[in-house]
Amino acid sequence: MRSLTTTCLTLTAITALAQAQSLPSGIYLNLDQLKARAPAAKATLNVTRRSSGDIVMMGGNDYRLEGIGDTLETKYLKRDVYAYASNDSLFLNCFHQKLGPWYALALCQGEFLVYRAAITTPYAWMGGAVGGAIAAGNRQLYVLSLRTGNTRPLNKEYVIARLEDRGMTELLSAYTAEGQQDSVEVLLRYVELLNADLAAGAGGSGP
Repeated sequence: MRSLTTTCLTLTAITALAQAQSLPSGIYLNLDQLKARAPAAKATLNVTRRSSGDIVMMGGNDYRLEGIGDTLETKYLKRDVYAYASNDSLFLNCFHQKLGPWYALALCQGEFLVYRAAITTPYAWMGGAVGGAIAAGNRQLYVLSLRTGNTRPLNKEYVIARLEDRGMTELLSAYTAEGQQDSVEVLLRYVELLNADLAAGAGGSGP
């Protein structure tokens, strides 16, 4: 079991590691390509943050992708593309995670990809004013495990389970001592530490 002093990286070290783990730019069509860090195609796309009015009317997530000069069809970008990486940014197609249409920005990268996406409801896929208004603005943190391909809500139960999987008992003690275990800042910090531990050592476990 690693000591807390070797596991608890400084913020600077975590940031440097995150940059090193950034995926090569391009279009990814499935999870296996993300795992292999091998995009199916190089492409430069326009990434637009959707307006609140568009989200209210149509539902879905925060980012829309478009081909430059109509080189790629909207249907292809909306349904077929799994993820798109550009420089240090990664956009996940929430359609494949059953979290509504369009894309969410990954807040951290590595074995575990954290992103903020729409909260699905029985009305979220209705579209139009009714479904869009019900789903609009409802966002939740999710985490995608590259090992399993599973998406789960990111909460303290998930972090505790993953720390236990890794046998990181001292870091687990530090997490349980945190005053705001479910805050975005704390959750992201510990997922970054998990990613750093996995990048430095052997594979991962857990959903």
